Amino acid sequence: MTDIDQAAALDLDEPRGRSPLVKWGLIGVVVLALIGGGGAVWYFFLGGSAHFGAHPEKPAEAPLPYFMDLKPFVVSLPSSSGTPHFVQLGISLQLPRAAAGEMITAVLPEIQDAMRQTLLGFKSDDLQTPDGVNKVRKIMKEHLNEVMVRVLGSERIAKLTDGTGSQDFIQNILFSTLIVE
Repeated sequence: MTDIDQAAALDLDEPRGRSPLVKWGLIGVVVLALIGGGGAVWYFFLGGSAHFGAHPEKPAEAPLPYFMDLKPFVVSLPSSSGTPHFVQLGISLQLPRAAAGEMITAVLPEIQDAMRQTLLGFKSDDLQTPDGVNKVRKIMKEHLNEVMVRVLGSERIAKLTDGTGSQDFIQNILFSTLIVE
């Protein structure tokens, strides 16, 4: 046999196998098809669109209030009978945000003076009933807000209270200490 006949005989006797590269290529295509199909099923049927679709806007939460404690102070108030009583007040101011506390600190002597001035318009008997305390709270809040607008200006007040739903710089006054002697 000649070399050509031998080569032809070898080709006929053994079938040609596929190369390993083609086998791995086919396996890769099948794996990619399975992954793509699984991803499509997840996206369309199991909620994948919730992860990639338009997200509804969450409503903005109102900022938490900021409380600023002031040092207790003592004022001498007359009673209905005319005898003076000492009243010690510890006050916490409810403010729209922490930056408002910095403004209070900057004008603290005027705030303290305004609180004392407001209290001097009452008698010690007024601070011994819940209605009297609420009346003092309401009038003091109004007076302090007027002082803040006068001292800081309405533009600063508007910036610090924007988005809180209230235009009052001092939103509430809480009495942490109230002693009438």
